[in-house]
Amino acid sequence: MSYATKTEKGPRIHNEDNCLALQFDLGVFLAVADGMGGHSAGAVASELTVKSVYEGIRSPHSDNCEALLKELFKNANRTVFSASKQAPNYAGMGTTLVCAIAKRDMFFAANVGDSRLYLYRNASGVLFPVTVDHSYVQELVNLGLITAEEARVHPHRNLITRAVGTADLVDLDLFFDYLYDDDILILCSDGLHGVVGESELLDAIKRKPDVDSLCDELIRLALENDSRDNITVAIYKNDGGCRHDR
Repeated sequence: MSYATKTEKGPRIHNEDNCLALQFDLGVFLAVADGMGGHSAGAVASELTVKSVYEGIRSPHSDNCEALLKELFKNANRTVFSASKQAPNYAGMGTTLVCAIAKRDMFFAANVGDSRLYLYRNASGVLFPVTVDHSYVQELVNLGLITAEEARVHPHRNLITRAVGTADLVDLDLFFDYLYDDDILILCSDGLHGVVGESELLDAIKRKPDVDSLCDELIRLALENDSRDNITVAIYKNDGGCRHDR
């Protein structure tokens, strides 16, 4: 197992993204959060969220991965929502959150918002989107009113319909699938997937076989494609052993 993370503020003044990747008793845990709320509130929301999930996996917890993910999201939501009530400039702040727990032969994942998880199947050389965005344009796509390509350039593509910390309860989606040799999980914020298409992601995976160089390459592609947002990626490769490259 090898894993790495990288975050880049891009053209923005502040970086409102946060990420995490580490080994714990159930496997490797990865998370990407993209904050919102204006001024510094978005950065606060994503930082509080990542700190909350970190504390959750470092504390005594369920060995059921789905139950653990539900608890992590619940606690992070409570933390951010409570903080949003403490200061006027934090009112309404929130964050996306996508998390994965990777084991040697399977993974569990959960998401809220439009940060994404992709699965690369090494045996077939195919890249699959795992999560589905909680966004206004995704709802239009689901209704057949616009295409996925039209969604990428829609003027309201950044409008999300679910977030951590904007209400007293959070509604998350859960996912499970198997992992095989050299499969790759890619978690990323919309500063990456909003400008780097799946074909470019796939090409980068094939050019950069190790997780550290793949992180660098994906950030480079997003900047080259004129990303106007913070860019964050967390990558896990099911390649045996355990190595943290950042």
